[in-house]
Amino acid sequence: MYTTIIDSLCKYKLVNDAFDLYSEMAAKRICPDVVTYSALISGVCIVVQNINVEISEVQPEGKLKN
Repeated sequence: MYTTIIDSLCKYKLVNDAFDLYSEMAAKRICPDVVTYSALISGVCIVVQNINVEISEVQPEGKLKN
C-alpha cells in the first residue's frame, strides 16, 4: 500500500511528500522493495527534468546568468 501511494505522489510531483512517507515506512520498520525505490527515483528524475526545463526557458542558450 505504501508503494502505491509513493508512486502516485511522485507522479504528481509531490516528491517531498513521497520521501516523508518513505521515512514513515522506515520508522515502522516496513522494508521498501525495488518498486518503491524505482518510484522514488522516477519522482526525483521528473523534478530534475522540470528544473532543467525552467532553466532553459530562462536562458534559451543553456547558459546560466552570472
